[in-house]
Amino acid sequence: MDRLNNTYYQLKVAKKLNVAYLGGSVTDGYGSTSKATKSWRALTTQWLKSQYPNATITETNAGIGGTGSFYGAHRVIQDLKLTSATEKPDLVFIEFASNDDGETYINTTPDVYMESIIQTIYKYAPQADIVMVYITNFRRKDTEFPSKVAHKKVAEAYQIPYVDVGAPLWKEIVKENGGVAPTSFKTDAAWLKYYKDSVHPIDAGYAKYAQYVQEFLSDILSKKTTTPSGRVNSYVPSKTLNTLPVAPYIDNLKGFTPSDSKIKVNSSTGYITSTSAWASFTFKFTGTDLNFWIYGQSTSEADTGVLNVSIDGGAAKKIAITGNNHKILPVASGLANKEHTVTVELAPVANNKANLNLRYFLISGDTSMRGVTLVK
Repeated sequence: MDRLNNTYYQLKVAKKLNVAYLGGSVTDGYGSTSKATKSWRALTTQWLKSQYPNATITETNAGIGGTGSFYGAHRVIQDLKLTSATEKPDLVFIEFASNDDGETYINTTPDVYMESIIQTIYKYAPQADIVMVYITNFRRKDTEFPSKVAHKKVAEAYQIPYVDVGAPLWKEIVKENGGVAPTSFKTDAAWLKYYKDSVHPIDAGYAKYAQYVQEFLSDILSKKTTTPSGRVNSYVPSKTLNTLPVAPYIDNLKGFTPSDSKIKVNSSTGYITSTSAWASFTFKFTGTDLNFWIYGQSTSEADTGVLNVSIDGGAAKKIAITGNNHKILPVASGLANKEHTVTVELAPVANNKANLNLRYFLISGDTSMRGVTLVK
């Protein structure tokens, strides 16, 4: 398998490389002293620039903490700028195996939405090179955990190269610890030399992750002796591994003003917020599946309450939204692929508190991706 041909062509001939990183908090760089300079992502981009000074190299950071391939499949078009003629990626790193480990909201195996991401990238950027990156956490150590195995199955079917950065660092930590595996991520000095908690590296850990990625890239790119005459199309198997969701994408109420003053829509982001019990709004969407992505950035902003959701005038479904950080709320699936009207009401919990931070609607089934429309 001849790997990273498009990357090499862009660096040597076009002298312009758009590199993108899609993943969770470790891709974003949480735990480093500077996400912009000390994350494995930033260090990898810096390395590419140093190795190919004559090429203009741009970076797209699409890392969002606490998210896996389910949300990734819905946001991949927007966040990787796949519809942009000038900013779509030539090289994409994907890191979701750790966050997909143990996820319960997907209702399927972790390879389904990973394959959906790959298919979507190739639909809009068929020449793009993709590299999967596997990190680790204290619980998984250097093992082949289920979501990692599932993602590798997709990588191998699509002939996508992958680099494991988590397992070798675990092995180095054990070696530095005199051959003894750390027993606590909170107290073991060998682990804490590289990590701030059970999964997020500090600068030293990110430097190791970047080192492994750089060695991987160097091993491939340094062995190329002839420059491809043009951009090389990516390999796509004749048949998908899974039955894939149709055209997953995200949208929100950006540009709309709700009639209920208790519902606020941020004019620049489209994020929906409310701290008022019994606040409500109604919107329309076309598709077969609908999920909500909520996000409270801290405990004080944690989403609290119950959403009463009615579709097409049917009985309201009660969806609890307690919790901070990201949360995927399944709303409906298997609907007819047509326009649906959805009413959402924010009911309080027992202590009469209600707090909602609804950022995106996750929609599948509508290949035209018509988005959502607020009903006055």
